[in-house]
Amino acid sequence: MKKHVLLLIVLCLSLAMQAKNTLVTTKTQFTTAWGTLANGDTITVGYNGGVILNTGAVNLPAAGGLITVRGQSPDSLPILQTEFDGVTLADGVTTGLICENLHLQYRSPDGTSGQVIYFNKKYANMTKLIFRHCEISKTVRSLFRSVKPDSISPTQRWASCGDIEYLEMSNCKVHNTTLTTGNNWPLLYLGHLPVEVDIKNNTFYDLPYMKSIFTMNYSDPNQGRNAIINFENNTVSITQNQGALIATGSYLGQEAQFNFKNNVFMVPNWVNATNVDMSTLAKPKILTARYGLVTASNNLVQGYNSWGSGQSIDTDGQGGFISLDTIPQNTMASLGVNWTDFANPQNGDYSYLFTNPMTTAGSTGGPIGDPRWVLTYKNPRTLVVVSDLATAVVTPAKGVYENATSVTVSASTVVGYTFVNWRDTLGTVISTVNPYKFDITANTKLVAHYDALQARAVTIALKGTNTATYTVTPARTQYYAGDIITTTLNTHAINTFLGWSDGKTNLTRIDTLNADLNVTANFTQLPYMLAWDFSHLTANNATYYSLVSNVALDPLNKGVMNMVLGPDTLAANFGTRNNKFTGLELNNCALRKSFNAKAKPDFLYIKFSTKGKTGLKVSSAISTDNNIRKIQKIEYSLDSINYTTFVTDSMPSDSASLWSKWKTLQGNMPVEAQDKDVVYVRWISDPTSTLYAVASSDKKFEYAYISKIVVYADLDMGSSVINLKTDNTVYTSGNSIYVKAAIAGKLSVYDMLGRVVRSVKVVEGINELTGLKKGIYILQIGNENIKAIL
Repeated sequence: MKKHVLLLIVLCLSLAMQAKNTLVTTKTQFTTAWGTLANGDTITVGYNGGVILNTGAVNLPAAGGLITVRGQSPDSLPILQTEFDGVTLADGVTTGLICENLHLQYRSPDGTSGQVIYFNKKYANMTKLIFRHCEISKTVRSLFRSVKPDSISPTQRWASCGDIEYLEMSNCKVHNTTLTTGNNWPLLYLGHLPVEVDIKNNTFYDLPYMKSIFTMNYSDPNQGRNAIINFENNTVSITQNQGALIATGSYLGQEAQFNFKNNVFMVPNWVNATNVDMSTLAKPKILTARYGLVTASNNLVQGYNSWGSGQSIDTDGQGGFISLDTIPQNTMASLGVNWTDFANPQNGDYSYLFTNPMTTAGSTGGPIGDPRWVLTYKNPRTLVVVSDLATAVVTPAKGVYENATSVTVSASTVVGYTFVNWRDTLGTVISTVNPYKFDITANTKLVAHYDALQARAVTIALKGTNTATYTVTPARTQYYAGDIITTTLNTHAINTFLGWSDGKTNLTRIDTLNADLNVTANFTQLPYMLAWDFSHLTANNATYYSLVSNVALDPLNKGVMNMVLGPDTLAANFGTRNNKFTGLELNNCALRKSFNAKAKPDFLYIKFSTKGKTGLKVSSAISTDNNIRKIQKIEYSLDSINYTTFVTDSMPSDSASLWSKWKTLQGNMPVEAQDKDVVYVRWISDPTSTLYAVASSDKKFEYAYISKIVVYADLDMGSSVINLKTDNTVYTSGNSIYVKAAIAGKLSVYDMLGRVVRSVKVVEGINELTGLKKGIYILQIGNENIKAIL
């Protein structure tokens, strides 16, 4: 005999040594560990600072076996977003799953369908299905759902999904799931046949549309399984639109046992987070079943239907409970309990003092409801926190603490108001700090006091333009004293900013609204026709098949941009970039990526009409952070086949000037391209020119970034107004401003209000301006604007 016992011990030790426990914190680690699971194995999910672990959908092991997924610490539950899918197992092979110390959610928690554990038309006998010390939220539909397989043949049918020998949910908190009317689903939705079910020491709250806690369906109702269902020491503060808390219908045998002991069943008396008045919903049932032995003792039942209402009686009067014992039963009134006894039930805190009658109303003199809510203090202190402003949120609203415990209260920010102080019920100021931390040594009530802020008007005007735009952040319909706002101007590449009316000169300004803000941004606007400045881009690497101009003088002639894969294949799309060259000049742009080996390279083009237009000019900016050909060209065509070059320019050879800096590429369009129904303008490189290459880059491609594409029209082609060169220089000395002009032309001097204070002709070379007052000026030479401070 001793020998046999010894062999048994050795065998058990051998099996225990084979089981493995794998610690994971990432999806990759989880997936790897899951792929090697065997019977008895455990995956331990480490707490990773609140980072959510989303496993996606995974199948339970095809070989069966009992699997445990456990959080590393019971004090910090990791959020596990998952879907465990069941598999079909042969008779004699079982599976099982234990979830412990986890915050379980569905893998797509904000979706409209899905369940955490799903046996979708699968047959598998289960030894155990256990949820122990878990928080459960956002399951979308069900935490567990099983649906029996379809018929094998007209004469052979699946009776169920299999058996569950033991189903347990204990020490769990279930909330904030099935929150929409389209998802009236049970939490546990069984196509399996249970043998024993233990649901104990749990709290269920904020579940306005959950159909039930436990429902049976899908199996053959003639199986006659006399299961035992124990529902003990649960705090249930929910209501259902239909069904009952436990709904087995006709799926269990006549002698199935239902034991309800020491539970608190309370229909909430408030409006929940989805604006549903919970107290107005139909009275829910606790149990619906056909036949069964029902024992219900020492429960608090408030707002639910009578026990007998759940009997499933057919037209012949059959189906009533075989026995129904519901004594003793309590209500709030009979126990002398009301909602104010709980700390903060609307937010899921059902704590109550050990002096409450519920503490000893249980069947053995212990508590009713989830025993974790009983607060046992030597010297308890109560806290109540309110606000004199209805829209403010104070945290915590209620609480009970041991004497001298450190407590922190906070009051939310409310637009249009400022927090002033904490006061007691007599109006005495307690503190001006928010959040406020203190040691509670007496029963305390605090009132968060707010004052209304003075409204501030923000008026931004734009002068000298009808195309420039601006944004104000944060964007509000009303601002208040003390608000800090940021105003950003957008020139769309066709305006020159001259400055603000209050003397500021940056395109972006930050203002603290100590008073109303009323400022004007002054511009000069160039004679534009079309512009692609890509200012609409909000993300990098967006692609487009075609792109119309974002600024167009004629809304019927917006033009269109496309890419051609040389020599003549219209590209399916072309790429764009958002704020290239971070830290330097930021220009949203189009990407022209072309194989270097092509004799006829790829090109970016725009198509538009020049009918009725003369004095045409095209301007753009070009750069790269990679390989690029030395010679870059702009060409036009009237038939999209034969192109004529009208701009040829060289990229700088030194890397400091070439990479991550923008070069202007522009020129006058020939007369042949004017007053035409359709004109094509393209940006293309000379494939025979030198390739300036980044040493570590892929030499197969040329990368050109093209931005600030503007078509000007009705320009005086003979004057220097059309000169957009950037090699004019301005400097000051004494009381004079000196202008070194690249060519002779017209010079206009603007003050910071946008007024022309001097207009002169300048010669090529150095010109001196005298007689100007001290201040800030904008000098316009052709299309170039230069700031000068005298």
